Order: sequence, then structure tokens, then C-alpha cells
Amino acid sequence: MAYSCLLSLGLRSTFLLVCLHYVLGDVYMHNPRGSNDRLNANGQNRQNANRLFDSQNNAKGGYNVGELPYRNGGGSQDLQYAMKYFMSGSKYRSSGGQSHLTIEWTNQHGCGHGDLDCNIVLQYMCQDNRYESLDDTRRNKDIDTIRNGRTEATIGYRAVNINSKRQKNDQKARQARLDRGMHEPWEWHDKCRKRQRNKGLFTADQNMKDNIGSTSTRQNPNGNRHGYECAEERDYYPYWHPTDWKDMAVYVTNKAHCAFYEYFSFNRHPKGECLERYPGNDGFKHYSQYNNPTECKQRGGVWTLFHSFIDFKGEYKDKASCESASTNDVPLVWGIPYRSEYVDALAIDKATNKPQEFCLVQAPKLDCRLSPVSRPNHLGNVKDAQAMNYTWIIPYFPSQVEKRCAVRIRYNISTYDYDGNSTFSDKNGNNSPVKNDPEVKFQTESGRDNFELQLAVNTAQFGRTFQDRSHVMVLMPRQSNGNDIADDVAVYNLNVRGKRGNIVQVYPAVEYDFVPKDLSCTSNDVVHIQWTGSTRNPGNNDGEGARGTDKSNMVEIDDSGINVKIKNDGKMISEGTKLIYTPDNKIKSMEDVRVALATSGFDFSGAKRGRLGVSENRRLTFQDQLNNSPASYSVALSFAPGSYKYMCTRNNNFSNRNQKGSIRVSASTRPQ
Repeated sequence: MAYSCLLSLGLRSTFLLVCLHYVLGDVYMHNPRGSNDRLNANGQNRQNANRLFDSQNNAKGGYNVGELPYRNGGGSQDLQYAMKYFMSGSKYRSSGGQSHLTIEWTNQHGCGHGDLDCNIVLQYMCQDNRYESLDDTRRNKDIDTIRNGRTEATIGYRAVNINSKRQKNDQKARQARLDRGMHEPWEWHDKCRKRQRNKGLFTADQNMKDNIGSTSTRQNPNGNRHGYECAEERDYYPYWHPTDWKDMAVYVTNKAHCAFYEYFSFNRHPKGECLERYPGNDGFKHYSQYNNPTECKQRGGVWTLFHSFIDFKGEYKDKASCESASTNDVPLVWGIPYRSEYVDALAIDKATNKPQEFCLVQAPKLDCRLSPVSRPNHLGNVKDAQAMNYTWIIPYFPSQVEKRCAVRIRYNISTYDYDGNSTFSDKNGNNSPVKNDPEVKFQTESGRDNFELQLAVNTAQFGRTFQDRSHVMVLMPRQSNGNDIADDVAVYNLNVRGKRGNIVQVYPAVEYDFVPKDLSCTSNDVVHIQWTGSTRNPGNNDGEGARGTDKSNMVEIDDSGINVKIKNDGKMISEGTKLIYTPDNKIKSMEDVRVALATSGFDFSGAKRGRLGVSENRRLTFQDQLNNSPASYSVALSFAPGSYKYMCTRNNNFSNRNQKGSIRVSASTRPQ
């Protein structure tokens, strides 16, 4: 992803792109929980590195999917817990109402220092959250749903010739099984497999395959498949074709590169794709082999510019009314919307012979930042003893429909051994400036000693992209399902990272902690406290309570140095605290909130005891290490001014692990 590798799509004057040419270094997302291709198996290593995406990471990394309260999500998608976050308010860019989510990760080979060039790209993918049940595999209408799956197996795919829309839908229904995890839709990989790869790219001395389309890259020359990911899109940024991913942020080592990234981000810069028709005027195909406008037009295709979008504004029916209504809070553009699974379903405008245009809500502009300095050979913290992190301001979606999303991070480190600005496909093969495991000459100044030393170079990995992705999450409107958060109120998400085990057992994941560990807000802001966990961690991992289980809670303490005495008369949860949101309809008072936070939402009423195998006619006794408490809990509060400290009683094990946090609340100056 280094800015120094400017390439072209066949013709250098047509398109510019930025090349990811990299060496070794993993990346692991800790908040939200990064899967590293895990689902819910209870082994130390993930079971399937091809399940959803190509991470290139160590198999030991990653976190299992969370589980619903009083459910074991091991065999059912409907019993998995999706972390839920509130959207920002309608004027979050101009007058407040931002929703803050801390994304936290570690990357192995550093960034921001002179040993290498690096980029870190954060993106997200969303769709309306309208599905009914992902466990009913007969429900083909849910086939495009972003999902975790209920099995570790890779979703199916077989390349076939498709000559009609019906044939395409039949193939898709056979291959895209609902019990398998899926982020990118079936159409995305199929078009990647059938579209010509960019032959203007530098591929060193790798033997590329030209019969498997854009799935063959320098990093992935044999076209190995990982879910429905497209290898070419994964390995190059910004990608030169439309993509379903929305840009969130990019960290760079040279701030001068930001103008390039910002301009070519698909968030605001339309990208082209060749559309060809099915025989018999059966509409546009979802794929074409042609990757540039010249060949597309010569072969009878229609080169079409698509726009990225996060929502529709259907009340505006023409370009003038749409773009005149655009604001900084809700940026609008008139154009052809891009979703790879819907390309062949778009209505055709007879006047232009292209898909119909709509009024689209654009994603916020790419946020380009200078990377903090972190050192190589290190999966640890940066400045201020914090992990690498980015605060995502969750967008506002005018439709106010729940969104089902996934977040991904790509980490790219590039070598300075050749100039990416001038290294193109003419340097491939024997002309490559880098070779596998070369020998270099060592010679003393006097010439007395002259010998060779062998270097460790793999040209497929000398350029390399690493990746992690979250499990499925949900973005919620502020006013729905009983929620009522004012439009201009800030929301801060307070979560738990980590999983069961000591520091060696969980590595390269991390032990438990709160994220952010130290939070500052005002008395008018909302703090959405939420955690999730799995009951299927390795059974021999260290920790308190029942083997294999993630559990957390929150109780107030006087000081962060305290480990024994909890604060039962504290002010953190008191009469000055306001309950803003909870999915638990039994919570009626601040006393209920304190109990729920201390017990991770244990159901003292007994309403759900039957699901735990306990008789309905006798009371279930609370277990003091949270063994029979839910692994997931959520509540949103506004706090009175003050400084509060808290900890988790189960996981705070002095000299072994620490799970504590603080909230500093200042008085709000906003009129009540």
C-alpha cells in the first residue's frame, strides 16, 4: 500500500493506484473482537485459515464469536451475540451527536520509523439488518446476508460459465450456503475470478496464472480462495474498481501521501467497471473479463462509473434536487449505486443504456493520519502505554434502518529495496530487482576477504498484506425499539477486549481489559457499556471460574490500586445516574443497574432458568465467579460529574492479570 508504488491499469495514463508490496508482519484486532478467521472452535489454533479472508497471520490469534445471554452459540447463528453500537446523530458533523467506537489492534513489525514504509487501512461493510433466521438453510432470500456462519468450513464456490440471470441465481443458491460465514457476496468473487488481472503490476519473479483472473497476485500467485474475498482487491489500495468496502481511515508514514489517498478513496471518487449484457436482453451480467474502458467498449460492453454509498435518499428524484440537499452531515451524490450482489438487478435507463441513477448518501471522507511510532518484532503498545487505536465516528444513516456490518483492518509494510514509483511489469521475471534468497557479496576495503552471504527473501512475501476482521456487528438507530437518545448527544462505547488465559496462552491475542481503559466524557454524554465472550475457549487455559469461559462484570472501587474492597456506597451508579438504554426489560432502577453490572446481567427472576437445565419451580443460585451469568451484557448510562474507578472481580487477579478502568465525567455546559 506504499504511496511510492504508482501503477496503472494496463495503460499508465488511464488510472493510478497504490501498490501494496510488503514483507513479514501480523496484525490482530482486539476491539471489536477480531476473528483472525476463527468462529467458535475450542482449540488453541483456528481451524480454517480460508474461512472468510486471507489474514496471513499466526493461526493462534483471534477471538471466538460472542454468545447471547443464557445461550451457547456453538451450533446456531441465531444464538450468536452481535455487538451493537448506536449510530451518530443526524447533525454529528456540525453540531454534535457523534458515536465513538475505539478500534484497537497490534501490528508486529511496527510503523512510523525508518526500518520500513507502512500503511494501515481501516474499512467497513454494511447492509440493512432485515434477516429473519440464518439457521433456516432453505431461506434463499437471506443468501446475501453478511454472516458469521455456524460451521468453520469455507463457503462454496465453483467457476462455471453463466449465460442467463436464472442460471446465475441457481449457481449462487447451490454454492453460497447459509451455514457458512460470508462477508463479500458470491458475485464479488465470481467477477474477480473472471476479470483479467491487472498486468501492469510488478510481480517480481513470481509465476502468475492468467486463467484465474484477478485471484492471482504476487502474494497469491496460485489464486487460493479465502471465502469470497478478491485477492487483487485485498492486496492493492486504493483499488481501481468499485468495491463493497467503505474507507474509514488510513495511517501513513508520510503525510504528503494523504492527498493521493483522499482523492482516490472510493468513498468520494467513482470507479469504473465493464458491464456486458446476457444473451436475449436479460439485463446486465454481474461480471466481465475486461478491466479497462478501451477493451470493454471494443467488445460491446458499457464502461460504467459506480458510486460508493451507505444509504439512499429516495425522496429526491433528480440530480439537481439531490445535490442541492447535500450537507456536510449528510453528503449526497446523484449516481449509480454499487453493491456487487445487485449489479445485475439494477434497472436500465433507456436514455443512457446504463443502470438507473439514484440519490445516494456518501460515506464520510477518508480520514488520513500520520501513523504513531511502533517498533518492529513487537506486538505491543505505542505512546502512552496504549495499543494502536483509532476512534471511529460511526456514521449517521438517514433511513434509520439497523445496519449489519463487519470491520476490517489491513496492515502493509513495504521495503525500500526498489523504487515503487518506477517499478512496473517491465521489471518482472528475469528483470526483477529482487530474487528469492539471493546471495550478496561481502568484501573488505583491502580486498583481502571476499565471500557471499545469503539473504532470506521470498518475493511472494517481500510484498505482503496482513489482515483481520471483526465478527458481525449491528449499528442501531438512536430512536428505535424503545431507544431514545437525543440527536445531539455524544455516545461513547465502553467495551471489554481479550480472552481467557495467561499472557502466553492467549498470545497473540490479549488478556482481559476495558476499552477505552480511561474514558473522559460529560454528564450529558451517553456511555454504552457492553461486552461479549465465548464459553468455548481452550479448556486448559488459566483463569477464574469455569474452564473455557469468558465472563466479565463491573463494580466500583475507590482507587485503581485497590484489589479487594469494592465500593458499595459509590456514586458511579446512583441517583445522579440516568438509565438510557438496556435490552433487559427487568431493569427499572439504579439498584437494578448496579446488580446487573456486578453479575453480568444474571437473571434473579428465574425467567430463563429452564434454558440452563434448572427446574422452573426452584430458584437458581447466583455463582460468585459468574459461572452461570451471561457471557454478554449491554447497558447505556449517563453519569453525574465525578471521577469513577471500577474493576472486574472475576478477572482482576493481582500479579497475573488486571481488568480495571476509569471514567472521568465533567459537568456539561449544554442546556438541559
